[in-house]
Amino acid sequence: MSGTSDVEEVRLAPEDWPGALATTDGPQLVVAGPGAGKTEFLVRRAVHLVTAGVEPARIAVLTFSRRGASELTRRLRQAVGPGRTAPRAATFHSLAARIVETHGPAVGGWSEPPALLTGPEQVALVAELLVAEDRAVWPPGLADLLGSRSFAEEVTDFVLRAREHLLGGADLAAAAAGRDDWRAMPGFLGRYDAALSERHRLDYATLVVTATRLATDPAVAEALGRDIEYVLVDEYQDTTPAQAAFLAALLPVGGRPGRGAAP
Repeated sequence: MSGTSDVEEVRLAPEDWPGALATTDGPQLVVAGPGAGKTEFLVRRAVHLVTAGVEPARIAVLTFSRRGASELTRRLRQAVGPGRTAPRAATFHSLAARIVETHGPAVGGWSEPPALLTGPEQVALVAELLVAEDRAVWPPGLADLLGSRSFAEEVTDFVLRAREHLLGGADLAAAAAGRDDWRAMPGFLGRYDAALSERHRLDYATLVVTATRLATDPAVAEALGRDIEYVLVDEYQDTTPAQAAFLAALLPVGGRPGRGAAP
């Protein structure tokens, strides 16, 4: 598919795969039901690129879990065959972490990249902040739960989902206007972000957002253009808005020529 708005739909039979695999310029979305071979198409696309002379290290193959990345790497190695280097699959978070570690200090002005919070550490931070909250800000039914670990876990999940959907304080404030149970969340999100900044930490969702911001810096974009020529994404339909924005930053429309995506 090509163009900024026009989409060309092509229906593929198995015998049409070779031609589709060889069409590598520009974004391409493979749509099919479960078990139809989307991941196999991605693997064969990677093999085609390697065979065509693309350096495996310049092919970013992304998926959603470490287990999935490990299995996809195994399939890539098997498909490429012995004696040749295969691309290595990674998660969105691992690629985002690499970008933050490599480019964050120079662009963000940090002496070192922020440390990444584990899931339990994030819940612990949210719990710490909730205990210090002004009870008057929270609805009566929730104010009594500010010291509860289970409530801290629920708020952590809320923060995660807000970040995944690129919702900032203003967005939450607009959404909370008609929901009393959300009325404290915009302010809490701001205090949570301030705590992350003060402690020089990132959570997993903020990691992707931060990497996206860095990727839009002209110097970082140029460096990424040298490092990454193709991005292949398995199960693209499962991406969050934040992950989709991350991919768009890696492969801007009208940007570096010759780069492509094949989810």
